[in-house]
Amino acid sequence: NNIIVSNPDNDRTWEYSNYGSFGTSSYGFYVDNWDYDAVDQYDWLITDAYDFSNSIDEEMYFDLAYTYYQQTNGSNVSYDSLGIAYSLDCGENYYWLWKEGGQELATVAGGLGEEFVPFNDEWEHKTINLSLLNGESTVNFAFIAINGYGNNLYIDNIGIGKVLLGI
Repeated sequence: NNIIVSNPDNDRTWEYSNYGSFGTSSYGFYVDNWDYDAVDQYDWLITDAYDFSNSIDEEMYFDLAYTYYQQTNGSNVSYDSLGIAYSLDCGENYYWLWKEGGQELATVAGGLGEEFVPFNDEWEHKTINLSLLNGESTVNFAFIAINGYGNNLYIDNIGIGKVLLGI
């Protein structure tokens, strides 16, 4: 399976990371929001098309690690978001499937005033029901990091149904 990175502002974007989820893999993807001061920029990780024409209630799953930025004295807080969108027309239009941000997205309680690098126990496993896509023959997905100049965001072990994308 191919993954395409779309980086509209040609600044920081999705990159390979040497930190894999739960200590069971050796790499994943991340966005360095710690050093990325272009607030409200969307960076896209786009999948190949999937065929759900004979599928019933498939699921997407992935592992996530994130915490937001909070100055040590608590006076300044910055949040990032992650969304997953789908397209039924080869990427011409995308529609939100799932989206979280800030404290809701965080896998570590409280913010962090230094660059976030996840420990093995700071990952969460997420599962999203894809039943609304039953019967669709061409579906692309996009993992969209929305920068808030917060902290690093990591994903790993993306899978759809029984297919692991190798991330």
